[in-house]
Amino acid sequence: MLELSGKFEEAFDVYKSVFDTDYITPIARMGEIFPRGSEVDLSDFERNGLVNMELSVVGSHLLMAGDMIDSLGQKVSIGNSTTTNLELDDVDGARDFHEALSQGAIFCAQPSQTPWTSLWGAGLDRFGIRWMFNVILQN
Repeated sequence: MLELSGKFEEAFDVYKSVFDTDYITPIARMGEIFPRGSEVDLSDFERNGLVNMELSVVGSHLLMAGDMIDSLGQKVSIGNSTTTNLELDDVDGARDFHEALSQGAIFCAQPSQTPWTSLWGAGLDRFGIRWMFNVILQN
């Protein structure tokens, strides 16, 4: 079984490389929000968890994430938590992103033309995040 807890920083380091970009703001950790002795008693592992991180990707798309914290009653299920859809302008770029994010993927629908797009592809990456890529048909 794929473990999601504490994986967003690792995932975003991969996404940073794939999209050739950088973090927009400093990474914020749970320990900054809930320091030792606060009303919420977090483990050291949870205290190091992410409250927020932001990464600029294609165009004006912005990815934001934070870890789920067991002590706060948060749970996530792999594959149904979210789908990140990228609307792209060119087929080659979409294929490149799909290939990069498919490394070690759990599931991949290979990019292909559909009745509604010039190219569509999807996959569940090695971090349990589902991606879709669309290049819209030009009339």
